[in-house]
This record gives sequence, C-alpha cells and structure tokens, in this order.
Amino acid sequence: MFILKGIADLFKEKGFNVCYHIGNLNTLKHDLENSGNPIIVMIRIQKDKNYLHYVPVVGFDENNIFIAESLAELVNDNNELYNRKISNKEFLKLWNTSMLRQPLYKNTYFVISNK
Repeated sequence: MFILKGIADLFKEKGFNVCYHIGNLNTLKHDLENSGNPIIVMIRIQKDKNYLHYVPVVGFDENNIFIAESLAELVNDNNELYNRKISNKEFLKLWNTSMLRQPLYKNTYFVISNK
C-alpha cells in the first residue's frame, strides 16, 4: 500500500492529521459532515477508463457528490465550492476500484484535519 502511505505521509509532513478509512457512501458523507473538511478519495477518472486519481470531496446532497476536480476535461459545474458534480450511483462506480486489481483501495478515503 505504498501509494496510500505516500499520500498520508505528505499530509503529515504538511502538519495535518490523517485518518485512513474504508467505508461506504453513508460513512463518507457522515465523516465529511463531521470533519468540516474535504475528504480525499481515490476514484477512476471515468467509468470507462481505468486511470485512478485522488479527488477532494467537498460536499453532497441527497443525489450527488461534489468534488473539486483537478482535471479540466472532467469539470461539469461552475459552483464556487466545487466544479464536478457526480450522481451517487455514478460516484459508487468510480469509487469501486476492485475491478482494477486494486481491492484494497475500494471505497477508501482519507479524513484530513488540522493538528
């Protein structure tokens, strides 16, 4: 789990607390609400692509997950706080990385907080 350790070490070096979680959509939303900070998740960039990248989840509503997307070609919203809106159903497909022989990363996320 080198990649997971690498990102955790990066945030720790920058002075943040990092907690690694494996969960589901409900636990992700719960932790996002309780932490008050974006949560970092590893997703596939699109359901038909096998490329992975980290994204900060910054919010949600009943039907969607809101992220601050770094890949310009995936931006689909111009909200002040997020620029990519993904339906819950679609997000779950992107978040499931087990079909990429990455079963340990399926539904994983990092809760980042100040020390």
